[in-house]
Amino acid sequence: MSDVSGIDVPLRSRGTGRRSDMTLLHAVPAYSRINEEYIYLHLKALMARGYDCRLVTSRLLGTPGRTLPGLEVHVVPGRESGGWARQLTRIESKLLRQYREFEVGTLALARPTRDVNAIQAQFGMSATNFLRAPVPVITSMHGYDGNVALRSHREFRRAMQRLSAGDDRVFTFPSRHFADKVANTLSLAPGQVRVVRNYVNQDFFPWRARRFDGGPLRLCCIGRFEGFKDQITLLEAVRQLRDQGVDVRLDLVGFGPTQDRLTSFIGIHGLADRVTLHANLSREGIRDLLYDSHVYVQPSHVDPQTGAEESFCIAIMEALATGLPVIASDYGALAEIYRPMADAPDGAFRFFEAGNPEALANAIDDSLEDYHSPDEARVQQFIGGFSERSVGEAWYDILTGLGVIPDGTGVTAPSATDAAV
Repeated sequence: MSDVSGIDVPLRSRGTGRRSDMTLLHAVPAYSRINEEYIYLHLKALMARGYDCRLVTSRLLGTPGRTLPGLEVHVVPGRESGGWARQLTRIESKLLRQYREFEVGTLALARPTRDVNAIQAQFGMSATNFLRAPVPVITSMHGYDGNVALRSHREFRRAMQRLSAGDDRVFTFPSRHFADKVANTLSLAPGQVRVVRNYVNQDFFPWRARRFDGGPLRLCCIGRFEGFKDQITLLEAVRQLRDQGVDVRLDLVGFGPTQDRLTSFIGIHGLADRVTLHANLSREGIRDLLYDSHVYVQPSHVDPQTGAEESFCIAIMEALATGLPVIASDYGALAEIYRPMADAPDGAFRFFEAGNPEALANAIDDSLEDYHSPDEARVQQFIGGFSERSVGEAWYDILTGLGVIPDGTGVTAPSATDAAV
């Protein structure tokens, strides 16, 4: 239990025997299932390297198998969970309300940050709690941080600019395209910018070769219903294929601000028998849907109203891991990350012109005519660059570069690159 009044801090397996000054604090917001999985793999990789880690979060989901021996866990309530409302950071706006569980009280952070050697803040909003931290701060920027918050919220942008002052402030991004975009906005020095890919849990998405034996071609698309995800272009492609007599079915998984528009399009164009919306699928439900599908489609583009776009798109990687053929738009981070698969001779990963429903419909029709899974060996080699080991090496390289070296480790870091592909 915590010695900070009013805060419940469960601690797990603290007797690691490592020096307290080699502790890495991993500050994260309230979990979703996908965030929980990512953080579990991340901490596992760091602890395997000898780092003594503390996890600070506003809540835990308690998923079976998500515990790590030796991990110290601090649950520090945020506003939504009822604690420390008066101690929150000052960043306020309607669109940032979803981040309130990230905004924890500075007093509540006193104990878990004591004697740490470095802080990693998973998502920029949680990094606003560490603007004056006397140790290196590594801020991992993801889609919402760079796409919406930096553009729309002056307070958050100013906080990130204050955070970036100093050589021991590093920002990580899942793609070079996204890194360049945010680095330009924040005027980051080249040495502060590192590209570290996201982890892919291959154990959860094992390979399965696919066949198409006739009947409807089942498409799926997973992601928040946002303008930059551009599910409307996919719906229009399905409409065109239906009018051409091509039998396709589409499962759209997600929720978000464009849902009413998607629902309206489905109703106006009579697609209710072709398209199913799924709002609350579990991780297991998503996995089952991928195995029940024939093609994964990602129609994302740059939102012309907000400038938002993909920073990585883990759903494509997970679809590939299961053996699904993929069709994706050919721009930005998607073109950067997935080009090796699109250039493969098997032709099971197809790019189409972003925002062009006719081009997408043609790509879907082509996949029907020549249906097969991607080459398994090529997929496994490609995804291996996003494994726990590969991404863990990139993080070790960052930490040792900041002088954060685990007890008993030599000063020579293993070979690792920023872009683990």
